[in-house]
Amino acid sequence: MKKTVLVVGAMSALLGGLWLLQRLGVVHVRPILCFADCQPIQGASSAWAIVGFFMVTAGVIAIFFSLREHGQRSVSGEDPLSIRPGRGAGPAGVGGESARVRATSLPNFVRAWIAKRPAVSFYLLALALSWGYWLTLLAQGRQVVAGGAVMHFPGLLGPMLAAVAMTAVIGGRAGLRELLGRMFRLGPRWPTKLMLALSPLALGAVAFLAMQVLGKPFPSADAFAYFPGLPEGWPLAGVVAVVIVVNGFGEETGWRGFLTERLLPAHGRFRATLWVALLWSFWHLPLFWLSAGMASLVGPVLIGWLFALMCGAFVLSYVYLATGHSILCVALWHAAYNMMVC
Repeated sequence: MKKTVLVVGAMSALLGGLWLLQRLGVVHVRPILCFADCQPIQGASSAWAIVGFFMVTAGVIAIFFSLREHGQRSVSGEDPLSIRPGRGAGPAGVGGESARVRATSLPNFVRAWIAKRPAVSFYLLALALSWGYWLTLLAQGRQVVAGGAVMHFPGLLGPMLAAVAMTAVIGGRAGLRELLGRMFRLGPRWPTKLMLALSPLALGAVAFLAMQVLGKPFPSADAFAYFPGLPEGWPLAGVVAVVIVVNGFGEETGWRGFLTERLLPAHGRFRATLWVALLWSFWHLPLFWLSAGMASLVGPVLIGWLFALMCGAFVLSYVYLATGHSILCVALWHAAYNMMVC
């Protein structure tokens, strides 16, 4: 079974990488089976890049888990991911993994280094994943413009993928279950949490009503379907879904769900949020060259953008902690806010 997962993962990663390179214009693929006049697949849609990115990610994860479990079983001879109660045991995904898990799940120097420096490891991997995609587009001379086919959205998944990878290395299956639980469960008092998560929609409604009072027209549905970095012509439901998954979960699983969680015990709420805000702002750096909209912010306006991001980090930290460390709530808040202001 493990060999099958390894082979499927390798094929998925190779095929996804080929599709991603195809969309970026690095390669031009001809159909394998040809019954007529065969032309290179030009990849006229950004779907090539999106599907390719997901295929590579799925393939790498499959390869990682197949090799990881094989290595662990060869060391311990039993299921290394089972957590047994004992001294020092705690949540596997939040920083309290037991000595039993640490001993079996970190058999080499790399895993030991990650376990000692989870926040640094996460940030470096998030930069590698996000910047790797964005810098590739820049190297191709591409730029994200309003309504264009070039998208920066796949790079927004970097923090989430880094969080999942770090959690898998440090916490194993128990850590991943805990992380996924915070991503998709609301828990007790869910109506109150949901209202807080969707509060930007209420604030936006108040702002639009004020516009009506001032004699300005109410935005149309097409206006809400327009989102920087996404091609024009998408239906509103599709835009909302992509913004929630990529812009919401893609960022918040990493910044709040992993990094804030790791920094809280040692730094407290204020300093942890401040550190996350600084690292989060630096992560955006390539977008000031890649995105035409963000490039227009370079200058005095950039100070306002940094201040707004800093305030947003503190608001999101509050929402995250007030909802019982719910990644779902901050993802919805982030997506709802961006839908209102972008």
